[in-house]
Amino acid sequence: MVESPTETLVRALVELEAGIVANLERSEQIAARTRWLVERLGAGQSLGELLAEEPQPLIVELLTANLDVLQDLGAEVRAAQAHVLRAEGFTIEQIATLFGVTRQRISALLRQRPGPGVT
Repeated sequence: MVESPTETLVRALVELEAGIVANLERSEQIAARTRWLVERLGAGQSLGELLAEEPQPLIVELLTANLDVLQDLGAEVRAAQAHVLRAEGFTIEQIATLFGVTRQRISALLRQRPGPGVT
């Protein structure tokens, strides 16, 4: 069964919430690791030594994971919202104004078919 635009949006929002929760957990790790690095760098240890000691994944990997989640799930939500607004009768121009982007960007979003299971 094909999802309606609203069902697709609801699914995308639920996935976004789950992604944000995961990002919060990673952000707590990042904050703890940052405090650890600041403390040890302040005590005179070299960054090279500290990175060799830092547990995996490294801070830079955690940051990348957070950004990737927001980018991927954010794109899914934007496309789903554009589809719902279009189904509600909004013009491409109106959607572009709401989103603060060009009409061309909205046209591209509307050509996308939001799909289930974005991670």
